[in-house]
Amino acid sequence: KKERGLTASYIAEVLKKNEAKLQVELGILRDNNLIECDVSPTGRIRRAKITSQGASSFAEATKIVNKETVRDTLNEIRDRLSTLEGAFEELQRNPSEENKKSFMEKLDTFQSVANGIAPIVKAGIELFK
Repeated sequence: KKERGLTASYIAEVLKKNEAKLQVELGILRDNNLIECDVSPTGRIRRAKITSQGASSFAEATKIVNKETVRDTLNEIRDRLSTLEGAFEELQRNPSEENKKSFMEKLDTFQSVANGIAPIVKAGIELFK
């Protein structure tokens, strides 16, 4: 029996998704270096393989969430937000290039932490019911 592999059409069939929409989603993952893709001459994604960066990102996104991890994440967000607020206040007092750069770095850090909050909030709501 020949294995079909993880082609975009196979994934769309199994997940009962629109193949064109799936192609766009795979393209986003590819652009973020989370997967490598074999692309046909027409530009369609034929096969996708998870990169090591993708594997660690997916593992992080799907890790087990419990009351401790929810509490830890909320504390980290509070700390990052406090740091961001301090950088913003400093930027308002002194809008130098150095302070602008510092604020943007802290904003990037806060945003990366905040991006992971949606699944934690959902799991947290379930845990604390």
